[in-house]
Amino acid sequence: MRIIKESQNFIIVEKPANLPTTKEGDNQESLEEKIKEIFSYLANLPRAGICHRLDKDTSGLILIAKNQKALKHFQNQFKKRQINKKYLALVRGEIKENYMELKDWLIQDSNSIKVKATFPLDPEAKGKQKIREAISKLKVKERFKDYTLIEVKTLTGRKHQIRVQLASRGFPIFGDLLYGGKMAKEERKVLNRHFLHCSYLKFCDLDGKEKEFKVPLPLDLRLLLNKIQKSKT
Repeated sequence: MRIIKESQNFIIVEKPANLPTTKEGDNQESLEEKIKEIFSYLANLPRAGICHRLDKDTSGLILIAKNQKALKHFQNQFKKRQINKKYLALVRGEIKENYMELKDWLIQDSNSIKVKATFPLDPEAKGKQKIREAISKLKVKERFKDYTLIEVKTLTGRKHQIRVQLASRGFPIFGDLLYGGKMAKEERKVLNRHFLHCSYLKFCDLDGKEKEFKVPLPLDLRLLLNKIQKSKT
């Protein structure tokens, strides 16, 4: 974990891959526990002030509130879709369109941890619990022979949102064991995680001023991307 910025009302950290955002089962290792170790007073806040989650294998920026007033303020922005989050992802397959808007209904699979995407909403799914609308905007950054590097802006924050929306369209994220099929196991031989990184975060502080943060790809993702870029030439 790397601390990017600390202010009166918030902390911005960069979460590494292979670290859950919050405690999972009996496993004590999580970003939440690390935050509590460094900022012990945050133990008094729900989830140590963590305002949003990243999947275990997803790296990148996370916003943490330092007090109850700030937590409510940031949570309200998330609820109103006023916080801007962007991710970089490497997906299998070549996306032809330069820009895409992804709209789906996400349904939690009752028999596993997987989430299913459907659009339009299946009439049989109506009335079931855990059905959420998911909206993302996609921009192609670079195309390769078998893969595409994209930037994804999420307008909603659902469980596995980007991973499910892309996989359901035939573009699973590199190394995604849950949604990437058999090929993901081969990809894991060269990358011990999936290729998804929250690189950009913008929000309003309590004084109304916009705060903007950017981080580059971590080393493991940069090395893989460099290797793929070289094979392109």
